[in-house]
Amino acid sequence: MIILGISLGTSRTGICILDNEKILAKNVHDYPVPWSDTKLRAILSNFRSYFKRYAIIGVIVKVPPPSRHTPALKRLMRRIEALARDHYCEVDFITKAEIKGTYVLQSTDEIIQFATKMHPELLELYQRGIKSNHKFHKKLYEAVLAAHIFYNRLKVKYLNRKKKHE
Repeated sequence: MIILGISLGTSRTGICILDNEKILAKNVHDYPVPWSDTKLRAILSNFRSYFKRYAIIGVIVKVPPPSRHTPALKRLMRRIEALARDHYCEVDFITKAEIKGTYVLQSTDEIIQFATKMHPELLELYQRGIKSNHKFHKKLYEAVLAAHIFYNRLKVKYLNRKKKHE
């Protein structure tokens, strides 16, 4: 089961491709230019490239709380939802508060620590971020945990379907 986890922003996004519980790909994409249709197309083009490379069955998008949804972010969310449907993928949205609640975490630092415990290969990136004082990689860790949450939801859903058909 391959899941695309996205921690969404209009300036920066974190991406995680999770196959079962293994990270196949991870990335942080920066979009420093002002919002425009060109920027929207660039962001969506990056997402499309993941669909071309991987057999994604589900997409989960970590978004800010609804009170912080700008028109640009809402438009981007709608387009991601359409992109997922075009690829016959289930799609869901989640907030940082929901991620924290699922794993009983209190802060962004705890999100990062928890993700690095689940995936020790992320520790090197975390340590480089500390040395260079770059906190922006937090989007990546949010994407990782969001992907895990969605993977577990789909796993339960498919197991329940299987039980019904037995």
